[in-house]
Amino acid sequence: MAKRGPRKLQDINGIGIYHDPKHGTVYYDFFTKRAFNLTTQDTQMCLYYTALFPLAIIISLALTSFMKIRFVPAFCIGIGAYVLAEILFRVLYFYKLPEIKDYKPIKQEKYIISFAKKYSIQRLIVLAILAIVVAVCTYLYGKVTVLENYSIVGGYILSAVCVGLAIFTLIALIIKKKNNY
Repeated sequence: MAKRGPRKLQDINGIGIYHDPKHGTVYYDFFTKRAFNLTTQDTQMCLYYTALFPLAIIISLALTSFMKIRFVPAFCIGIGAYVLAEILFRVLYFYKLPEIKDYKPIKQEKYIISFAKKYSIQRLIVLAILAIVVAVCTYLYGKVTVLENYSIVGGYILSAVCVGLAIFTLIALIIKKKNNY
């Protein structure tokens, strides 16, 4: 079975990770305004770092699903775990890397433009349609069945997020067609 995932440091993207042509791959800390040089030996640790946010979401969902903890405390625990892991990662790993003096982060293109460039027209159309279908089905499911307070609110939030994703995707589709990306 082939190995999946990024094999090179250049393939890793995340919050604060820049691919600068002059300095190579750089981790930029927005709070302290310091930049640290990443090397190929740092690939595995950067993969762990980029997995922190999805891990916090999984922790929150696991607490609500398996341990039957209410949504708000589980959400707070997930956010707390993310903040703690972020602080530990910075202090124990990134701050020990070689620092780049007077680094100015490069300007990245807007997320919607990179999203439009990244996906084909067909994929954007399918994503918009699926988001709309999920939003409508979730809303209808909430109306048809009798759900508890948190469940109905969660369903409505999921519907709203899917509608937002559909709008975002349609805007990316318009940008893609207009600019021939």
